[in-house]
Amino acid sequence: MLSQLLIGYALTVALVVARISAFVVVSPFPGQGVPKTQRAALVIALTAAALSTAEPVPRFFDLVTVAPTVVRELALGALVGLTFRGSLAAADVAGELASHALGLGSASLFNPALGTQDSALARVFSTFAILVALAMGAHRVVIQILLGSFRAVPIGGSFSPALAAPLLSEIAGGAVTLGLRIALPVLAVSLVIQVGLAVVARMAPSLQIFNVGFAVLIGAGFLVILTAAHELLQPLADHLGTLPARIDRVLGETVTPPQP
Repeated sequence: MLSQLLIGYALTVALVVARISAFVVVSPFPGQGVPKTQRAALVIALTAAALSTAEPVPRFFDLVTVAPTVVRELALGALVGLTFRGSLAAADVAGELASHALGLGSASLFNPALGTQDSALARVFSTFAILVALAMGAHRVVIQILLGSFRAVPIGGSFSPALAAPLLSEIAGGAVTLGLRIALPVLAVSLVIQVGLAVVARMAPSLQIFNVGFAVLIGAGFLVILTAAHELLQPLADHLGTLPARIDRVLGETVTPPQP
């Protein structure tokens, strides 16, 4: 009897770790730039907090039953993390659009979170987005929802990936739309300046205006970003304000509690 209780408790701990570790790996908080030891410490701390609310699962003893349960817990944690990441992806989109508009797309840095090359300006936008999220306490809200999910969605609850795909696509589409809105002032200024330079070059070819056009374009772009920083980040802050509702919707529509 005691051995069964110990096995059930150990299995509960393993499933809690699976859900939380998937969230930590996918979520922008704490991020891939944080050392692995610190991320592991965060997983341990969150696991200790979640065990007070997670219900034990002493009935899953065979591998055939445990394996799908582990996969579902990993998928559930990753789903919460992807929803959080999707809320900040608008900054990445805006940064990439602004970089190409200002001719800075060739200056790239490696993004360890996605394994891709990001432009330097996109990294700046992404950093500002993370700072806004931290200032608003979005990371605390998401962690609270993650820990609360062990009460709302007990361990072993069924997960429907087919229902998650349309919601994630909607979140991705919203990030692209919001990113375009944020980058629109920079795109507009870039278009006006490039058209103006083209007109000047057409009217007075001897001026060689394009020798200084690149510097003018970059200077004007950064001036717009600095002077309109509050207006550029306000839509992102409003978008982050709806993050709890989006996570609740994703969990509510894709996860059902286990059948008795």
